[in-house]
Amino acid sequence: MTGKRRTDGVVVTTRTLDLVRHALLRAEAESSLARGETVRLVEGGTADGTRVETVVTGFARAAQSAGGHVIRGVWNSGRLATDAGEHLLDADGVCFCRDCEAAGGNCVDDDE
Repeated sequence: MTGKRRTDGVVVTTRTLDLVRHALLRAEAESSLARGETVRLVEGGTADGTRVETVVTGFARAAQSAGGHVIRGVWNSGRLATDAGEHLLDADGVCFCRDCEAAGGNCVDDDE
């Protein structure tokens, strides 16, 4: 993704729900909006150009996908702390947890 990205994301409403391209994330956003929760979309991209979407609902619950699996967790300071595995993903899907950094790359398991 080129240009400067807003780490707080853009607010999603029922009118702008189509901003969320990933079907599962869009469905989660729609459900959250129906419950009256605030929904934000944070966009990123991988080095190979794959779009990464993070939907943040309420105060901090979040789900992230780069097109395949959805990884869930808590969004804080521009990072997703995953529910499983203790990974710390940024908006581009890159992990900054201690294990991944020690391994010299992203050790996130898509099945999380």
